[in-house]
Amino acid sequence: MKKGFTLIELLVVVLIIGILAAVALPQYRKSVIKSRFSEALTALKAIDGADQLCRMGKGSVNYCAIGELSVDVGTLASHGGAASTKEFTYRASDSASGFPQAQYNHEDVCLCAVNGGIYLSQNKNSCAAAATFDYAALLQIKEDQNTYCTCC
Repeated sequence: MKKGFTLIELLVVVLIIGILAAVALPQYRKSVIKSRFSEALTALKAIDGADQLCRMGKGSVNYCAIGELSVDVGTLASHGGAASTKEFTYRASDSASGFPQAQYNHEDVCLCAVNGGIYLSQNKNSCAAAATFDYAALLQIKEDQNTYCTCC
């Protein structure tokens, strides 16, 4: 009598593993993106607070550059009017919109701090890669269709 598995038994096991992976990977990706954006939300709130203090200190000047802010949001590599991490590019109120913002580097998704609230903009007519998720629903924050919350 031979010991071992038949080809059918092995194929069934491979099929089950494939089905489990197909179900688990999208949920894993959503979890990873959610954690990346929660880190960006925290950083953006810190930048917004520091930006408001900077603008109050300047008086008549209505904007501050990212380099002028006294904020620590991890390891930021500053270049031009922006500071970047691996996932996001942060700008203070000196940006075109006049509001602190964080742009997701992998897709055309932008978080903006406007009047103390955090808003999301997903540009459908893309200046970068089109959004693959409904980020507003995933992050449970308001989506802003207005033009002032665009990063590109």
